[in-house]
Amino acid sequence: MTGKYSLNKTWLITHYTERYAQSSKARQPLVLLSGWSCDSQIFDWLISGLSQHFVIVNAELNVIPEGQSFEACCKELADTLFPEFTQAVSFLGWSLGGNIAIEIASKYPQRCKALTLLASSPVFVNHNDVNWAMQAEEFEAFKQQVANDAAKGLKQFDKLMTHSNDKSNARSLRLALKDYRQGQVDNNKIWSHNTLNTGLDFLASLDQRDCIKQLEETNISVHSILFSNDALVSPNTERCYSQCDVVEGASHLGFLTHTDTVYHACLSMLDNANPEPSRNKQSIAASFSHAAVNYDGASDVQQRIAAKVYARLEASIQLNNKAPQYIIDAGCGTGLWTEKLKHLAKHVTGVDFADGMLNFAKSQHPSVQHWLQADLENMPLIAEQSDYIFSSLAVQWCDNFNTMLAHWYTLLKPDGEVILATLATDTLHELAECFTHVDAQTHVNDFYSYQQLLGFVEDSQFSLEYSLQENEVQYYSSAIGLMHDLKSIGAQTIKTNKGLVKPKPMTKSQLSLVSSSYEKYRTADKRLPATYDVVYLHLRKPA
Repeated sequence: MTGKYSLNKTWLITHYTERYAQSSKARQPLVLLSGWSCDSQIFDWLISGLSQHFVIVNAELNVIPEGQSFEACCKELADTLFPEFTQAVSFLGWSLGGNIAIEIASKYPQRCKALTLLASSPVFVNHNDVNWAMQAEEFEAFKQQVANDAAKGLKQFDKLMTHSNDKSNARSLRLALKDYRQGQVDNNKIWSHNTLNTGLDFLASLDQRDCIKQLEETNISVHSILFSNDALVSPNTERCYSQCDVVEGASHLGFLTHTDTVYHACLSMLDNANPEPSRNKQSIAASFSHAAVNYDGASDVQQRIAAKVYARLEASIQLNNKAPQYIIDAGCGTGLWTEKLKHLAKHVTGVDFADGMLNFAKSQHPSVQHWLQADLENMPLIAEQSDYIFSSLAVQWCDNFNTMLAHWYTLLKPDGEVILATLATDTLHELAECFTHVDAQTHVNDFYSYQQLLGFVEDSQFSLEYSLQENEVQYYSSAIGLMHDLKSIGAQTIKTNKGLVKPKPMTKSQLSLVSSSYEKYRTADKRLPATYDVVYLHLRKPA
């Protein structure tokens, strides 16, 4: 685990880093928030399973300073947590932890993806019209007990948490909770007297019903799970949520006894946040993943094009005379240019759909902190956070250019910019013509024309700062050398207007025919050209 305290040590943020339990493919951050008097160890039974799908972060209340309000406490967590991520995060909050998640999501909706709330009530203590909440007299009596003798108060609280109609289940739960409390003592994680009392004050003052309505009107998923035998939060609380499950026979600690139910609810949250990619994109990603190790050595022309995109971005930064905070490298590949972009901004996120490319990028560029496996048309990043989106020879693989532009528009700050290079119609026209002598299959991608790309920009909300169409030519000694390079960079899967095509392996006679046909393009200096029809676009989001 790696740990980070907030400035006055109210919160301790730890990243779950047990390599034997983590999945390297997990991308979505999930922040775990425990309840009153508890720390993140209470989630131990859930963490190993969740870490197969999420990047797990524990947020523990350490000390609540004298006089700090609930809102200020939550703001301090947000200020400490959010700089850790360029992505929107999801929350799993139990009891008071759920209330903290609701407060943060309502104040920072653009930084939050989804909430799963366990045994959390927006109103914990009855305020006249909330007859399903804990009665004020009962709550005050408990609060007084904690004030007089914290140890006895915690014992009473633990008895309420383990209340169940199933006696054998309750007994085993009480024993587990007893061990857990001893662990708190051993690790010096018992809440102070002041923090216990202030936490109860928080619970007594809350009424978050309007916050929940507000969240449910946004794109933030809110999923509540309540427990039928809960002695602290009534299952009637379900009336506050539009999406709520009540687990039968479970106590306030139902996530320990009915772990599978809670676990699958969290996975449904992940499914909602990350729709299943198309088979076409999975196939493209697989091709590029296989090519990761060889890509940089076979991509001379691609690197020249990327260098021009980088130079324009660098010039834009100098012209604006303001250092950017966030840059997205959309289609980062092996991370070569992500590493260079790191010198231009405080935060750079390398995004690619091919996990093989990302894994290679991480191994080669460990100084880059943020990597994300995602579809460029649906990157789970924070809205209106990024200053620039850099992209070189990646967007031609997107299904819908209009959808991509609309999505990128939401990710940029006002006055943010996109600087990209993509390919147009005449790319590899020499190779395409030679293949017509072999068979009727398509062997080169169907690219948009320059005019079509400008039309997409005109239909978007972006303003066009600059556009250029020019040829970039790579020379080879043989046609076989060109085809070998295309395979080495993962471009052997062909994207056409009718879908993907993966041409069948050619026979020696077919290869010979392509090679002989290509000879007519040989130049005076005895080289064979491969032409890339490149379009550079510089777009700006209005201020």
